[in-house]
Amino acid sequence: MKHDYLSPLDRLVALGEPAFGHTEWMDYPTRFGLTPEHVPELIRMLLDPRWAQAHETSPAVYSAIHAWRALAQLRAQAAVPALLWVLREAAEDDDWVTEDLSTVFQHIGAPSYAPLVALFMDRSQPERVRGRAASALADVAAAAPELRPDAVRVLTRALDAYTPESPSMHGYIVTALLDLRAVESLPFLRRAYEEDRVDEGYVQWRDVEAELGLVEGPAVSVQEPLLSRHERRERERALQKLAKKLRKRDRR
Repeated sequence: MKHDYLSPLDRLVALGEPAFGHTEWMDYPTRFGLTPEHVPELIRMLLDPRWAQAHETSPAVYSAIHAWRALAQLRAQAAVPALLWVLREAAEDDDWVTEDLSTVFQHIGAPSYAPLVALFMDRSQPERVRGRAASALADVAAAAPELRPDAVRVLTRALDAYTPESPSMHGYIVTALLDLRAVESLPFLRRAYEEDRVDEGYVQWRDVEAELGLVEGPAVSVQEPLLSRHERRERERALQKLAKKLRKRDRR
């Protein structure tokens, strides 16, 4: 595929599919000699619409992923608006965005926190966007202890009975609170489950109890193992895909 990126960024276009999931990313700055001077071109690569037009077998289709991973490792604060655009515009079943962007924002750190909170609190956004923002702000706050109290407050207020949210949105919020091990939010969590305001397809109450240390060890059977954080997010993605299929069917 033709492009106009110069060395060393042209090498990212040719890299092809990266490792997916909870694996260690390659060290982009060291391997390719990337520095803060490359941030503007990496942002351009991140937003380049040509990747969506590339043939599915072309290495170029993964260029944006390499760009956001490189920006993360460079801790490129200037990339936050572009990354938020990607988070907003990504398809509901875009596993790369769901899997990677929380980690990207976590690498960038505190400068990404306030914009993520604003996106999460924007009720005009689709649930998938607000759910991704909740996950990302929790990951950022988990790595920055000074942000944790505010993150817990923001998420807990959104879980409160007087804030009208759907059970699936509450599922996202509970997952984010568990990522922060928010024991202080327990009364609000318990009330939300007692009032049946959480879709337990996302997180079951037994998971909450075990995550927050309310029971000694996972209070589950061998047939029903406690879900890890990664498994919870895999379940979230599966539920999102199922909901999308059902909506398509209902429109026919």
